Amino acid sequence: MPRPQQPSPELTRMLAKAVQDHRAGRLAEAEVGYRQVLRADPRNPDALHLLGILAGSRGDHQLAAELIAGSLRRKQTPDAYLHLGVAQAALGRIGEAIDALSAALRLDARNAMAQHHLGNAYSQVGRREEARAAFRRAIALKPDLAEAYSNLGLIQTWRQDEPEARALLDLGERAAALPAAARIHLHYALGKYHDDLGERDRAFEHWRKGAALKRQTVAFDADANDRAMARIAASFPPGPWSSMRSQGDPSDLPIFVLGMPRSGTSLVEQILASHPEVHGGGEVGFFRAALEGLEIRPDLLQPEMLQKGPFADELRRRGAGYAARLRALNPRARRITDKLPANFQRIGAIQLTLPNASIVFCRRDLRDVCLSCYQTLFMQGHGWSYDLAELARYALAFERLMAHWRDVLPAGRVLELDYEALVARPEQETRRLLAHCGLDWDERCLEFHTNARAVRTASLGQVRQPISRGSVGRWQRYAAQLGPLLNMLGGEDKPQPA
Repeated sequence: MPRPQQPSPELTRMLAKAVQDHRAGRLAEAEVGYRQVLRADPRNPDALHLLGILAGSRGDHQLAAELIAGSLRRKQTPDAYLHLGVAQAALGRIGEAIDALSAALRLDARNAMAQHHLGNAYSQVGRREEARAAFRRAIALKPDLAEAYSNLGLIQTWRQDEPEARALLDLGERAAALPAAARIHLHYALGKYHDDLGERDRAFEHWRKGAALKRQTVAFDADANDRAMARIAASFPPGPWSSMRSQGDPSDLPIFVLGMPRSGTSLVEQILASHPEVHGGGEVGFFRAALEGLEIRPDLLQPEMLQKGPFADELRRRGAGYAARLRALNPRARRITDKLPANFQRIGAIQLTLPNASIVFCRRDLRDVCLSCYQTLFMQGHGWSYDLAELARYALAFERLMAHWRDVLPAGRVLELDYEALVARPEQETRRLLAHCGLDWDERCLEFHTNARAVRTASLGQVRQPISRGSVGRWQRYAAQLGPLLNMLGGEDKPQPA
């Protein structure tokens, strides 16, 4: 058998330069370098693997999986299997993710990151005991892997006598020596630990420290956000457009589940996805992408312009393109959910492009929402959630925009589903939810916690449990620490959704 050809010195130099750019955060230059290597050697395993990592970092997990799989056909390494597993998990292919991560561990049984991501994969499909075991193995292998403590805390209630609890507290003593990214995870993990033990002052202090560190890494301008929300409302004044059903694409495939993060959107989607005619699509960005470059102005919202002409054609095209991408998630489902909370900003555009889509607005006491957001380390985005004043301003801007949609859209166009009512009267509210979506009653929707579909949000622990009222009014435990936020929201006694 011929020996594999060694890369030329020039190719080795090009790859080394691309890796250097990648490590320095010069991602555009790194991508150019990897592609130059692949033009000279299209099956170069290192360039394929590293280009796949780049693709995953910008959210193109399908391309990441394809590139890394190509790399593995030439060279099998633990890291390549690890990154393939991460990409497959992001795509919701949990079986394939577990296979890839297990392959990484067969090649390197002491790979703590592979164990950690295996724990994440098991968590997403509700295999809690296997997830716990994987997180514990990751911690045993790498006691300073702060992210593993944070994710372990999402699926369990901490106890003081656990070895991992002692390791977490020990790591807290050495926090100053950790990189900033690890300290962020550590503080959120410690916040959850102390909260589970009822030590509220300690818990909140760790959330405050973690949030302050995280805030330094994200961009958010509260003034700009207020202006953006106001522009959205101004683009959709009251008028006939809001009740028309003849414009856009006629598909009734989508069910949009939207609202503030931590308002019950994951629970509502899990209930819907437990219906045999519904596929849970998760937090897909398809609709945001479908609207890119589309200008919507009040002067375009006249009935004659919505039914024929260039603008009407564009609305139909955008709606049809979105519905086609959603349909690709499951060719057989009658309805498919889109649970991107931020689609609350796009309710007017939903009405224009997909007038037969169902819209479910998940409401929850804003004080509980804000506390839950503040104690959550989100995977991406939500830069407004790491400072109490900015969090309150975002919540108030959200309230103003939702009040606008309530004013301009016909009654009943958007189903407002209160979290507090859902947990108090689950069957009654679930029947109302299914009726709004044109679905027949099915008992399985009340057994949503037994549904093994993949869930990738911070609520992955809650949707694996039966409905509980334990989170209602939780803000009251932290009223002393939330004082400035509560004042901005109108005080402790302001009436809230119930």
